[in-house]
Amino acid sequence: MITGTAPNRLWPILALLVALIGGAAGLEVLASSRGTDPLVVAVGSGAGATAGEADDQESPDGPALQGVLLNEEHRLARSAARRGEWDAALPAFAALVAAHPTDSTLRGEYGYWLLAADRAAEARTELEQAARLDAKDPSLAMNLGVAWHRLGDDGAAEREYRRAIALNPHFSAARVALGILLVRTGRGTDARSVLGPATQYGDNSSRARALAVLGAIDLAEGRRTDAERAFAAALERAPAQIEIRLRVGRAWLAAGGAADQARAVDVLAQAARLAPDVAEVHHALGWALEQAGRDVEAERAYERALELDGADAFSRRRLLRLALGHRDFAQARMHAARLVADAPEVAEHHFLVGLTAARAGELDDARAAYREAIARQGGTYPEAYFNLGKLESGAGNADAAIAAYGAAVAQRPDYVEAWNNLGLVQARAGRAVDAETSYRRAIAEHGDYAPAWLNLGNLLAGAGRADEAIAALRRAGDLRPHYAEAQLDLGVAYARAGRTAEAIATYRRLLADEPRYARAWYNLGLALEESGSSVEAETAYRQALSVDPEHTASLRSLAALVDRAGHTGRALALYEDLLDRAPDDDVARLALADLRRRIGDAPGCARESRAVLAKAPADPLARRLLDQCTDTARSRG
Repeated sequence: MITGTAPNRLWPILALLVALIGGAAGLEVLASSRGTDPLVVAVGSGAGATAGEADDQESPDGPALQGVLLNEEHRLARSAARRGEWDAALPAFAALVAAHPTDSTLRGEYGYWLLAADRAAEARTELEQAARLDAKDPSLAMNLGVAWHRLGDDGAAEREYRRAIALNPHFSAARVALGILLVRTGRGTDARSVLGPATQYGDNSSRARALAVLGAIDLAEGRRTDAERAFAAALERAPAQIEIRLRVGRAWLAAGGAADQARAVDVLAQAARLAPDVAEVHHALGWALEQAGRDVEAERAYERALELDGADAFSRRRLLRLALGHRDFAQARMHAARLVADAPEVAEHHFLVGLTAARAGELDDARAAYREAIARQGGTYPEAYFNLGKLESGAGNADAAIAAYGAAVAQRPDYVEAWNNLGLVQARAGRAVDAETSYRRAIAEHGDYAPAWLNLGNLLAGAGRADEAIAALRRAGDLRPHYAEAQLDLGVAYARAGRTAEAIATYRRLLADEPRYARAWYNLGLALEESGSSVEAETAYRQALSVDPEHTASLRSLAALVDRAGHTGRALALYEDLLDRAPDDDVARLALADLRRRIGDAPGCARESRAVLAKAPADPLARRLLDQCTDTARSRG
């Protein structure tokens, strides 16, 4: 039984199987033939299919398209439809229906092809007309349920699926469709009672489908042994049926664990061996390999899918993103250009052009592509606005970034990442009140979003609201264990509030998890100095430098600490080392100038002071040191 949050855990797995009720390849029309045999209308697995991470194509039930034809026009229309040539097929079917308005079988077939062409509203109209002409045809009810499902009316879809089952209790496809719908709406027990009989009758293919769905339910509910048994039975009944291996592999992949990913790869690799010339198998295998972190093998699988089907947009999109991952911008551009060339009307393809250009630093091209994606989407594309905001923020265009993020959250009010990023830009622009509002809105939308708590805490700390800042930063750390940045900033907030002991304890906890975190060692050193523990502070600074020899803040603080302890020779060497690494560090240079003055090196003091004054003629400390060095030199002269 599914209780509590189980439907939320279960649906991602069953979404992989829902193509039966959402994709053209899973539809069928069974109706009384004009003779004595039933007419079965079915579409092959490629018709009307779409590919994606959570996509599973259903094979047709029953034999290939057959049945009595009305005339030559009917034969030509059906042939065009089977090839997916909708511009030719659908008008021809419309003309046939107009000529034979009371033929329920013809109307049912037309409705089927409309579903295959993703024209659900028109399909519903034709299927309703067909059902009025023949109320006892279970396949008309089944396909009408599919139409309602696609139109977003689960209640009507359920009604039609149940009607199909009442008309034919052995209608496996209707039982599977209804079972998936019941699980998605939180009625797991009912789903089992509907699906169970479908495993007991019908051909092996039908039983295998039902077993695969039941296995997915078992897997999502934690009954792994039952799931393994159901999947094994499904594969035993249909060992050569690739769609069953696809759905089993995708169910394991959706379970999410590393061992489950390995199972998915094994199942899908076997599918690829059995069907080496089916593109969908290779792109499903590619996705499983990618999820398992085996990117090189995933690329080979996607490339094989594209060899077999150059229009496989999913595989091309994944190859594009993998290319971006290892900064192969030329390859990413090639894939992006092909996606746009193949389907310029798809907004996501322009978005990917923008993403590629942005990653390559081609900001003008990226802006143009994001804008085109937004236009192609009718102005509503929050993800494109979000990326546009990131681009403008990185380019230092605060107002443009704020406008883009504002559009993203206006279009998607629960877009917590956009609220958070909007707050960051507002904070950098000095709009602290607006930034706090944005962070709090992100938290209101998703109270467990740790980055917003972190950024709110830092904003409050900068405003001197220490207690509120500490509470927010502690919340960020509680929400995300081992959140190094939150722990570091919490230590800083404690230090700013004068709670030095708590700052030291926080840094030590952080370093227990992240012993190579140079900034944490540096901040620990500052806090230890504040507490009077100079020896421990020196150790902390040296530890920071052992982790990151270029951490100039630690080297500067170490030099100053050694100098205050009276070890002028060591301090002199440390300052010189620091300036070798960071010659523009004027703070260190003036500290070195003062040290040289104190040890009687007036020329050296003057040299360091003049170097600072050459860049900042009005610097008062440099001017004062130069005067003191000059006076010392005169008095000795």
